[in-house]
Amino acid sequence: MHRPTINDPVQYLKGVGPRRAVQLRRAGIETVGDLLYYFPKRYEDRRTTIPFNRMAKGQTVWMQGRVLGGAVQRPRKGLSLTKLALESQGVVFHATWFNQPFVLQQLVPGTEVVVVGRCSRRFNSMEIAVSEWEIAGQGPVLSTGRIVPVYPLTEGLNQKAVRCLTHSVLHAHPDPEPEFLPDDIRSRYDLPELYTALWEIHYPSTPENAARARNRFVCEECLLFQLALAKRRIAGDDPKPFRHGPDGTGISALIDSLPFALTRSQRRVWTEISHDMQSPKPMRRLLQGDVGSGKTIIALLALVKATEAGLQGALMAPTEILAEQHYRQTAKMLTPLGLEVELLLGGQPPRERALALKNLRSGQSKLVVGTHALIQESVVFANLGLVVIDEQHRFGVKQRMLLQDKGLEVDSLVMTATPIPRTLALTLYGDLDVSTINELPPGRRPVNTHFVYPSRLPRVYEFVRREVTAGRQAYIICPLVEESEQLENEAAVNLYEELRTGPLQRLRLGLLHGRMPGDEKSRVISAFNRGELDVLVSTTVVEVGVDVPNATVMVVFDAERFGLAQLHQLRGRVGRGAAQSWCILVGQPKTDEARERIKTITSTTDGFKLAETDLRLRGPGEFLGTRQAGLPGFKVTDLVNDWKFVEDMRREAQILLAGDPDLSAPEYQPIAQKLEPLIRKLSL
Repeated sequence: MHRPTINDPVQYLKGVGPRRAVQLRRAGIETVGDLLYYFPKRYEDRRTTIPFNRMAKGQTVWMQGRVLGGAVQRPRKGLSLTKLALESQGVVFHATWFNQPFVLQQLVPGTEVVVVGRCSRRFNSMEIAVSEWEIAGQGPVLSTGRIVPVYPLTEGLNQKAVRCLTHSVLHAHPDPEPEFLPDDIRSRYDLPELYTALWEIHYPSTPENAARARNRFVCEECLLFQLALAKRRIAGDDPKPFRHGPDGTGISALIDSLPFALTRSQRRVWTEISHDMQSPKPMRRLLQGDVGSGKTIIALLALVKATEAGLQGALMAPTEILAEQHYRQTAKMLTPLGLEVELLLGGQPPRERALALKNLRSGQSKLVVGTHALIQESVVFANLGLVVIDEQHRFGVKQRMLLQDKGLEVDSLVMTATPIPRTLALTLYGDLDVSTINELPPGRRPVNTHFVYPSRLPRVYEFVRREVTAGRQAYIICPLVEESEQLENEAAVNLYEELRTGPLQRLRLGLLHGRMPGDEKSRVISAFNRGELDVLVSTTVVEVGVDVPNATVMVVFDAERFGLAQLHQLRGRVGRGAAQSWCILVGQPKTDEARERIKTITSTTDGFKLAETDLRLRGPGEFLGTRQAGLPGFKVTDLVNDWKFVEDMRREAQILLAGDPDLSAPEYQPIAQKLEPLIRKLSL
């Protein structure tokens, strides 16, 4: 008899034909290994039956009984009810199957059957609406008399089929794969060995053993992920072909030119970055800080330091709006220091683009700010030494690598204004050192945040008018339409026309949305910057990149549709000057989660607290968005609640690689083999 191995196609298992194989493939199960790692989403404790006299209406119960007889009823077209009378312990009860007339042929009188379902009482008779059943004595009883696994299902799959398959494969005792968790780690965290853990996570003997099995797979996932990140970092740790000296005159000149003093947090972070850049190994650092905390000036200091070593620096932003904002600020602050800054965008006029490419290739221009256009093959640097990527969460790892590869062992600084909870930072950016700016510049007033129902809109518009009369400006963000960017843009146009001819007539209104040509976007933003517009009606394209200190009001329509991080980013567009600012959220939250989001955003301006709440409410996939949600290798780990294992396994990975960087010792060969596909996925 062939014992299945982990790489065998599942379609060749007994009981799996072509049709079932298609159903399994929909659930992501193609190999025996996929099946063994298709874990239950929860369990039901069916170790004991509930006595008839204690069964409550609507309760899910299980009973074993002997079939007395039955019939098929057809109360209407398209519906059949198979009703059987069963006897158990001298008590007769009835079981009902919906649209399964074949049951009558399979369960003839005298058959012992186990049924599971919701119970009800009719005329002093107990009735069970059957959801699962199996004939007693025909193989192992998998649905009752034990702690029963409940699996996630796709169309065509049922619990019975998945249970039978997992049980038969485990019972055949495959060598699913060699044990790869080091013995000392399993001992330290009280983790079962692999085969025992597989049995206990699918068919636990006790709830405690199910928890131990789950812990084993959480530790397995976290350790493999941290090892893969660490090995990826080691692979990029070849010595730099250049060296930085201590901070030079350019750094001190830039700091002296600032109209403010760096905060203590900014000085600490700059010391960390400067030290990294002077190190012989390439810098790999994440800089995170709340909205308005002053990350950009730190990035400019790093760019200046690169030029002091005769190197070029590149700053990449996810949108043209943000790239142009960075370009204006960078040119304004660094041109007086004798540094020429180029701008490189996808929709740039060909002549401008050609000149920028020429200057970068020759080395005449030391600095460039741009979008994804920077990673195109036509962009060649004379001597790239530093890459700065803003709003890193909007890029994949591949984009970061493509830009880094335009130089030799370049320093890399990635920035985000979306605060990342520690567990996610250790996973998403586990190959980076993390610096955090955790204070705002002095004199900044917290933005007052209020929630109102649409019925209060007349008062909101009156408030906007008062602020404009006082010489301030305002943003109005149109409703978020997740299904269609085109619909969202149309909503912005309609809202703009409604406000221009209605409640905000005679004010100077501007319109901004994603489908506008780049030069028109720039014109509108520049006009708002110069104070030529009173109110900017926009989609979420202003979420990042628009910096107008004179703007004091942010109005967000249908606020309940936005995530906490996005609302916080929008709120961060105001409160950038000395005047008091307001964020007014308009909406009608209908769910508990939406109400909690609104309550949270109105109660705190701390981006890190908001991020923790957002992660808890929406989970890692929703929190990170589609670009980063696909963290490979995580099936069991809950990055919110399993934070302790995440941190523990990061430490264990560091210890392992410190003793054997290549994992070449014989005892580490199994774990090294497990790592290879994960490292490949992380590089995509």
